[in-house]
Amino acid sequence: MHSFKGDQTVVETIHGVDVYYQASAEHCLYEKAKVMDRIAAGFIDITIIFSISELMTSLAFRALYLLHLEGLSNYPIEDLFFMITYILYHVLQVLSSGQTIGKKALGIKVILSKDMGKHSWLESVLNREIFGKILFFILFPIPLLLWLFDGGRKSIQDYLGRTEVVSFEE
Repeated sequence: MHSFKGDQTVVETIHGVDVYYQASAEHCLYEKAKVMDRIAAGFIDITIIFSISELMTSLAFRALYLLHLEGLSNYPIEDLFFMITYILYHVLQVLSSGQTIGKKALGIKVILSKDMGKHSWLESVLNREIFGKILFFILFPIPLLLWLFDGGRKSIQDYLGRTEVVSFEE
């Protein structure tokens, strides 16, 4: 499936991501990712993250038991492992390829917006994947409703990271 429209001009490749702009209109020509693709990718990713964090939690509880430190199991180890796994999973994958496993499965990718300003790819990914997602969860369901009423164009993470999620087939 070809995800581009009209004539294309490659302006630059940023961290392995080709950014296409139409010379006359100066806007990105990637087709925006469909709302359901983004939601499905999120479900795939959260399933993987949950599985990894549960495995880590089980191993941690087993280690505490073997070391006779069962009293420490009262601390929110599960929540801690989930948060660490969630952040590392997203930051490392999006930073390296613009895609998580869920995004790859659905053929979508995170790219820099034309209005990225002086942000580097690293700054954009950190703003998007850490601060944007923390705000999303703190303010939930408001950002989700705003995103859905906006037609799924840009979420709070996209605005903070100055990114877009687009259809992308390699």
